[in-house]
Amino acid sequence: MATTRWFKITLIALCSLAICAAAAFAYVIWTIGDSSWKLSGMDDAHLAARDEFKASLSTQTCLTRETIIEEANRRDWPVRDQSDFFWCHAPTGLSNWLRVQVEPSLLMSTEDENAAFYGFDSDGCSVDWSYASGEGTTCPN
Repeated sequence: MATTRWFKITLIALCSLAICAAAAFAYVIWTIGDSSWKLSGMDDAHLAARDEFKASLSTQTCLTRETIIEEANRRDWPVRDQSDFFWCHAPTGLSNWLRVQVEPSLLMSTEDENAAFYGFDSDGCSVDWSYASGEGTTCPN
């Protein structure tokens, strides 16, 4: 008889806890759904910093390594030589790659996704490049 009584008490307690948990979960969902929760907005500062950096460099006709390094140092952004650039890109023939770490970082991203890469032609000027493969790229096949 005592076992049946404790079983009923345990069952009522578990049901009460389940109801309270469901109500709390519904409240959290309602609160989040009623707000402007946008995780992509966390990357806005990174994108704005990248755009501002590019805009500050766009005044140069021949953008040199020194100019890029100077601007990155002004912002306290890490800069380093990128000895090997393995990604497929166009145009070909770029060398002396430079890597600039754009800050703040993107949410949940890799180190490479947070960096801006600059390749230079034989005159030492930075060249606009893009990821590509096929004819006329570093990955023709």
